[in-house]
Amino acid sequence: MEYAALKGMCERLRISAVERQGTRIAVRFHPETMLDQPSWSPVVRSRTGIKLDPSGVLWMEIKRGESIPAALRNVLLGLQGQG
Repeated sequence: MEYAALKGMCERLRISAVERQGTRIAVRFHPETMLDQPSWSPVVRSRTGIKLDPSGVLWMEIKRGESIPAALRNVLLGLQGQG
C-alpha cells in the first residue's frame, strides 16, 4: 500500500527512478521535470545527508534503522510543497 502511494507521488513529480545504493537513495527526475528553486531549497535543508547534484539527482543518506519509505515520503511531500 505504501509503495503504491509513493509511486503515485513520484509520477506526479515526474520522477523517473528511485534507486537505493547502499545507505543512499538516488531520486532521478525526468529531464522535462520543472521544479523551481523555492521548492528545492527547503527540502535540501530539511535533513542532513541530502543534496542535489549538478546532474539533477537528489541524493538522500538513510540513517541506520530509518524507514526508507517514510524518509522518501517526507522528502516527496516537501517537493510537493506539503512538507
